[in-house]
Amino acid sequence: MSRFVDRGASVAAVVGVGMALTIAVSFLMVIPIDPAYIAFAPLSGLLIGWYGNQRAEPLRGSLGRIVANAAWSGAWTAFSFAVLFLAVKLFFFSLDPGYRDERQGGSLHCVAGPACVYARYLAVEDGPATLDAAGVGDVAGFTDWYWSGQIGSARLIFGSTMIFSVAVAFIVSPWAFTRLLRAFPPAAHGGPAEEGALDRLYRRLMGRVLDHGATRASVLGGWSIGGAARWQDKVAVGYPIIDVRQDGGTIAVPDLTRPYLGPSELKFDGWVGYTRRIWRDRVRWSVQLNVRDILNGDELVPVMAQPDGSIASWVAPQGRVFNLRSTFEF
Repeated sequence: MSRFVDRGASVAAVVGVGMALTIAVSFLMVIPIDPAYIAFAPLSGLLIGWYGNQRAEPLRGSLGRIVANAAWSGAWTAFSFAVLFLAVKLFFFSLDPGYRDERQGGSLHCVAGPACVYARYLAVEDGPATLDAAGVGDVAGFTDWYWSGQIGSARLIFGSTMIFSVAVAFIVSPWAFTRLLRAFPPAAHGGPAEEGALDRLYRRLMGRVLDHGATRASVLGGWSIGGAARWQDKVAVGYPIIDVRQDGGTIAVPDLTRPYLGPSELKFDGWVGYTRRIWRDRVRWSVQLNVRDILNGDELVPVMAQPDGSIASWVAPQGRVFNLRSTFEF
């Protein structure tokens, strides 16, 4: 235990750095999905801010100590998320060779680095209009515009992660509840304030959580939370027809170099679970709620296109799915 933070907060900070590294590899390098990375950063700050105080003793410490634990572990987590975001962006921005799949028109003809990133933006359907609106007309201007946006995203990542990590100190800490009860006692009617039914219920429940380590661990330490992102790139749903000369005549064949592409798909899943031992520690009980496709995308997905590009067949998405599972291990 140091002068300002508990040792457990430093352990939580190391866990936060590892969490940031894992999520960066998953959603910035393996499957680049910036919105998923930006969304997971504050959620990680929430978990680390909570974990920093669960690792610390005692939970009944001063508010300053509780906030310091959450801020210390959250700051390392937020800094790691922001720095890794910029580092990965710098890596790809500096070394982009301009490679593209043949279905997208083949590789770009450019000098590796910022010029290829600029060419890649120009090749996107709405890219030229977006760059024109931003006043970008060359590689130098594009570089300034690009990094202005990335630094803004890094600031958002750092700020949201810090806010969530510190805010959780007020939410999950019993300190806040005990102080609230002291600040707002039951109203007195011609005499000393009397303890109401709600106060007695709270004291009976939270008193045991505060005073007994085993109970506190079983109530606060058995929770788990997680999430996933599933991304699918644009896929070919059809091809235009061209005439090809063969054996003195012409035949109609699909032009495989100019496919009609369906939309890309991004789905988010999540789960929350709780585990504890019951029946005198002889049975381990676990319950978990899984939610597939949290945002419940309901737009029809094209699966087949006519030679003229019009959609011939659609499929309806599965939609949001809930799955509740409870297990008992003897």
